[in-house]
Amino acid sequence: MDVMAILLASLRRYHRPFVIALIDQIFEEIERSCEKNDFKESQRRIALIKFIGECYNFRVVRTSTLFDLLYRLININWTMAVFDTKQVHEMIHQYYYGEETAADGGEAKTMAWLQKEDEHMKAFDSNQDSFRIRLICTVLDTLGKYF
Repeated sequence: MDVMAILLASLRRYHRPFVIALIDQIFEEIERSCEKNDFKESQRRIALIKFIGECYNFRVVRTSTLFDLLYRLININWTMAVFDTKQVHEMIHQYYYGEETAADGGEAKTMAWLQKEDEHMKAFDSNQDSFRIRLICTVLDTLGKYF
């Protein structure tokens, strides 16, 4: 992994768009695999996140970008994956302000949405599934003395 990071660090000066596209693709792959939460992809996710840590060690990835990835790993937004953005905003508005923006809406619909979201979160993030924490610990372990 560290040899690949060294290669990217040396390519960064001359082929910057390639390096940016590659790192962006790796970030998207990590997020996509976390959203699917498939056990078969666990080893691949660990390898990708370790590679991101090595890229940080060789200054291919900036600190703010790494913090952004860690924040997204901690707070994966399942709501946007399940519902349309406009629908989510309407339901949150209804829940907090008690106003109906749709003719057939109401508090019962909002509460049903909140219960559906909780059931969806429980299905993906059970009490025994701590893989995202393992990913974060892998990044911090890879950073070691450089962080």
